Amino acid sequence: MNKIETSISEISTKDKVSLVSFTVVEETLEMISLGVSEDLAVGSRVCVGVKASNIILARSKVSGVSITNQIEVKVTALTKGSVLCSVKFTFEGVTWESIVTQKSADLMHLHVGDTVVALIKSSDLSIVEVL
Repeated sequence: MNKIETSISEISTKDKVSLVSFTVVEETLEMISLGVSEDLAVGSRVCVGVKASNIILARSKVSGVSITNQIEVKVTALTKGSVLCSVKFTFEGVTWESIVTQKSADLMHLHVGDTVVALIKSSDLSIVEVL
C-alpha cells in the first residue's frame, strides 16, 4: 500500500457520507468515506493510503472525468514483467508505486525520468492510520 502523512484540511458530511480533503504540501487529495470517526477533525494528522493497483497513470491531466485526484509525479523506476509493470514514482518526496499492464506501459512509452499524472479515485483513498 502506498502511504503518505498529511493533515485533514476539510470535512464535509451529508447523509453519513463524508468528503475529506487532505493537504500534502501543495497538493490537495480528496477521499469519500461512509462515516468519519468523530475523533477526526480539520487539522488532524493522518496517514492516507491507496493500493498500487488503484493508481491510473496518464501522460497529462485529464478533463471531463470524475477523478479529482490528479497528481503530477516523476517516474523513478520501472520493473517490467511479461504481463505487468511496476512503475515507481515520487510524490512529495515519498516513493509510491502503480501496477499497470505491460501493454499499457509500452503504449505510454514510459521511461525513468518521465513526468506523468497519477489518477486516484476519491473512493480508492483511505485513512490507514491516525497519527
